[in-house]
Amino acid sequence: MGAVHSYYRMLTQHELARHSKLGTISRIVRWQLGSRLVAGKVVFPFVNESCLLMKRGDTGASVHYYTGLHEFSDMSFLLHSLRSDDLFIDIGANIGAFTVLASAVCGARSISFEPVPITYERLRDNIALNRVEDRVTTHNIGVGSTTSTLRVSVDAGQENRVLSSDESFGSAQEVAVRPLDDVLSGEQNPRLVKVDVEGWETEVIAGSLDTLRDPSPRALLVEMNGSGERYGFDEAHLHRTIIDLGYEEVAYHPMERRLTATSELLGLNRLYVNAPTYFEERVRSAPPFRVLGRLI
Repeated sequence: MGAVHSYYRMLTQHELARHSKLGTISRIVRWQLGSRLVAGKVVFPFVNESCLLMKRGDTGASVHYYTGLHEFSDMSFLLHSLRSDDLFIDIGANIGAFTVLASAVCGARSISFEPVPITYERLRDNIALNRVEDRVTTHNIGVGSTTSTLRVSVDAGQENRVLSSDESFGSAQEVAVRPLDDVLSGEQNPRLVKVDVEGWETEVIAGSLDTLRDPSPRALLVEMNGSGERYGFDEAHLHRTIIDLGYEEVAYHPMERRLTATSELLGLNRLYVNAPTYFEERVRSAPPFRVLGRLI
């Protein structure tokens, strides 16, 4: 029933899926049947000329196959705001969907972090598939407030996360952790920083303060879905920290190419910018991208 509810919500709430329900249903049925016949990975078209790899049981890729862009507003903002001379930071890159959009579609440079070794290999596979190795630097490490090591789960797919010291969780592995400020020392200032680390966002931001304080126009996309509570983090405090760094929370409306001020949690992510007028001009002047046969 959980899967059925998830598909129903996708068909009724997702911007692209709800306007092409028959097409979405067709893709769901095609993959649910086809994945039982295909043992290995398959390639499916993503945005413009980019592609992603998908295999059975892979929800991280299949949701993009079903909907075109699963995180439609966030990914559209990336596509409309980045340019080829920009730097994108992908913290919690997973299989690399955001990285592929930034570097294969927008032509930007990306620095991508994924601590789980098996997921990191899938990130590398998608980078190679799209032939953007020259534009992407990858790190098989975690990002935090200090240079250290942490235990992470490795067998929970998209739900892999940092484990507390006394927590047992199936298969786990110790990984290296570095602050973003240290990794970016000497790099150009990033235009967009995405942080999606299953509740560890507070630690990531704490190790990125020098980068985020820089006055260069910048956007920050941070997952805040309450999962920080498992580590004792207060996401309301994290929100205030970001505001105190000079950012404003905004919502992006892709079909209208419009940013609006907001204090309401929309979806699982929150979008912050430190130069609203700059990004308003950027998204308005960006070329359209093509997904599921539509130009957006």
